[in-house]
Amino acid sequence: MKIGNLYRCKHDAYFFPSKEVALAHLRFDTEAEKIITENEHKISFIGPEHIFVLLQQEQEFYQILTSDGALGWIFVLADAVNGTIEKLNG
Repeated sequence: MKIGNLYRCKHDAYFFPSKEVALAHLRFDTEAEKIITENEHKISFIGPEHIFVLLQQEQEFYQILTSDGALGWIFVLADAVNGTIEKLNG
């Protein structure tokens, strides 16, 4: 994936309000549970109907801006990007 290009998810994906919350979602400890609980109402999903632009990439974490103006992060394993994310022409 390249910064500035348009994409969409082929399947529903968790959409996190921050990278910190995305990281916590992958951990299983007391601090992570606290972060998830505090931000639970801010965690949502994006799916094939959401077009987004990639703003930043940090390893397997992607900061995106969706077509409806939502700013957040998704997590996609490197070997799953091609099966999960579709680049749009244009």
